Amino acid sequence: MSEEVSATGADGPLLDKAGAAALLNVSVRTVEAWIAQRRIPFVKLGAGPRAAVRFRARALHEWIESQEVKAEEGYPHE
Repeated sequence: MSEEVSATGADGPLLDKAGAAALLNVSVRTVEAWIAQRRIPFVKLGAGPRAAVRFRARALHEWIESQEVKAEEGYPHE
């Protein structure tokens, strides 16, 4: 089993892919796809293709807030 918290950053613990997936309520495969597409904020520890990828919980919460779609005022239109 993977450890959710694997390191500590200046803003608190860093999450691994499983921890980020749990926080976002999506699969690890979805998190991996979003990393490849650069859709979510992440931290790369090291260099090259085997570099560790971690996530700041605060950054993910901010990203979630930025994804919110506001309801239109007066909807439904009459």
